[in-house]
Amino acid sequence: MLADGELIALALLNHDGMVRVEEGRHLRVSVPVGLIATDRRIIFAALDSDGSDAGTLAYDEVSGIDRDGNRLVFTATDGVVWRFPLRATESVPVDIAVRHLCWVGEVRNRLVGAGNDVELAVGQIQAEVEDHQWDDARETYREIRSQIDDLTSTVQLTTPLSQAVLAPELADLEEALESACVRFHIERARSLLELGKEFVSSLDYEEARTALAEAYDHYELAKAHRDEVERPDSFQFGQQRELTHELEALAWEIESAAAEPLQQASETKARAQASDDLQQAIELWETAFRRYEGVLNLEWDDRRQFAGDPEMIDAELDSIADRLIDLHERAARERWDAGAELEAEGDLREAIRECGAALDHLDRVHDLAEDFDPEQIRTFENQLKEMFEQFLDRRRSSERGGDRVEPSEERQGGDVDPDEQGPSLEGLSEMASHQEITFELRGGDADDRPWADADTGRFSGERTPDEGEHSEDDGHSERTKSTGR
Repeated sequence: MLADGELIALALLNHDGMVRVEEGRHLRVSVPVGLIATDRRIIFAALDSDGSDAGTLAYDEVSGIDRDGNRLVFTATDGVVWRFPLRATESVPVDIAVRHLCWVGEVRNRLVGAGNDVELAVGQIQAEVEDHQWDDARETYREIRSQIDDLTSTVQLTTPLSQAVLAPELADLEEALESACVRFHIERARSLLELGKEFVSSLDYEEARTALAEAYDHYELAKAHRDEVERPDSFQFGQQRELTHELEALAWEIESAAAEPLQQASETKARAQASDDLQQAIELWETAFRRYEGVLNLEWDDRRQFAGDPEMIDAELDSIADRLIDLHERAARERWDAGAELEAEGDLREAIRECGAALDHLDRVHDLAEDFDPEQIRTFENQLKEMFEQFLDRRRSSERGGDRVEPSEERQGGDVDPDEQGPSLEGLSEMASHQEITFELRGGDADDRPWADADTGRFSGERTPDEGEHSEDDGHSERTKSTGR
């Protein structure tokens, strides 16, 4: 009757037999029947018989055990009902045995209900993930997870029955729920990766860093939940194998997303190198500069959200800053010379515009030199100040003559008030620059203006090496780099 090692937890005897109800038929056992609860199953043993059992129920086949008056009613998961009459119900041992069996029935009833709840929750999570209702999906998981955790604690307290005997399906319920949670985190990570890529493309690296960091966190959470249900013997069934493959694919997607910012920066740099148009080249180099600078912003803590060497990116930024300083200086010379020509032709309004645009380029030179060439900052502060004073003088002269001059459309840093006269002279005295440049409006002694034409007051686009000019190819080899960024 009992298997090797099987232990009896309790036993009840009824001389009047018992009734089994199956598909509407009542099958009565008329001989005395003993109810034996072991640590593995419930046995209805027919006494005074050939020794065969009247019936056996494994605990995982029980959906409920209830007391109905002087009877214990056992309901199986297949719908079969066992009715066992009780004797001496006022006896303490009988009362203890009945309460224990009813408790087992309550636990089993909750397990059966949990199975239905988990199945519904998994479907709901999948639907919410497809609709990108991330918060709802997370809340659905948490609610059913709390229910399963509470049920697991209850099962573990139901001695002497082990979880494998009393609730073997609990592991399957957890696997189904955790698998749904893994897929939730995988899809959320993918959604955040796409969002991060969009931010990178739009040069919003602060938001990109947040999105990519959250994507990586969801990847880590997906792995953790997968590990919760991974078999200890390393054998993977179909569902676990599928989750493993999805996580491997997500890891590859994260690596690709990490490489994309640096790749975009490199592609923009290549386009800038190929450009022959000065204004287009400046725009492309500025974009490349922002991209390389933004890549470093994707780094936080001891993890990076880009595939590359920070020192290499610092070197790229130094090189691009050199190139931008050259290009902005060149553009400033061209715009200032154009202003001189327009002034000579009597078109003071447009001359002022061109000179304002030249100052815009010098403002950018100042910003770059402040970070990348600080030793050259003070070499031409006075010249820049004098330039701006002359610029304001001519602008005032133009306005007094009734020719209102609007601020340059190329001014960097946003819109400018039409009445604004530019930065204060006190502010200009703090400005820095890449190297000594003396762009002047016409007037004054041409001999006192380096690189200026003695007849026209214009600035030549060519400077000899002795005059301190660097070509675009030499990358400002003599410039001292700042390492304090």
